[in-house]
Amino acid sequence: MRRPFVLFAIGVLALALGALAPQAALAHERRTVAGYTFIAGFMNEPALAYYPNALDLRVQDAGGQPVTGLEQTLRAEVIVGGGAQRRELELEPAFNQPGRYFGYFIPTLPGDYTFRIYGQVGGQQVDESFTSGPGRFSAAEDPAELQFPRQMPTTIDLQQSLAERGQGSSNDGLVALALGIGAAALAVASVDAGLRVRDAMQRRGS
Repeated sequence: MRRPFVLFAIGVLALALGALAPQAALAHERRTVAGYTFIAGFMNEPALAYYPNALDLRVQDAGGQPVTGLEQTLRAEVIVGGGAQRRELELEPAFNQPGRYFGYFIPTLPGDYTFRIYGQVGGQQVDESFTSGPGRFSAAEDPAELQFPRQMPTTIDLQQSLAERGQGSSNDGLVALALGIGAAALAVASVDAGLRVRDAMQRRGS
């Protein structure tokens, strides 16, 4: 029960953050695979480390029509460190957008990411890897470079600080949990406030 809820929460945050971003063309890699067009990249770009995001995959047939039902026949992985670390992503069809699929996760390191997509499309075996880079899609950026006027500590920074204050302290786990809950609440509040501002601006412009 816990994993579906976590994926749902990450998905809601990722979609909300995407709604706040300027509606510019996303940098995705496009290639032909077994007669189909695959378009892959991050859902939210520029991608920021420590913020909810997702693999954004779109598949079209030779006539440019969206291919549906691929969540049943395709699998996906996110890979970092040249293959040193990988995690399977659960592909979910995008609501009211046929042929588009999301695989939600939170990138926790700045740098390049690879999305591996494998399985079957139209009865044909496929196994393709899409890696961030120039002319493809953006790498995950360190959010500290964009924060102003103060930089917010990451969860890794907080964990290191707790470890330095006391090895094995029974209170550390409670403090870490409280910090995590506080950070999540702040993120949700920020997204909600941003959506309210955006809606107000849209009403004023209409």
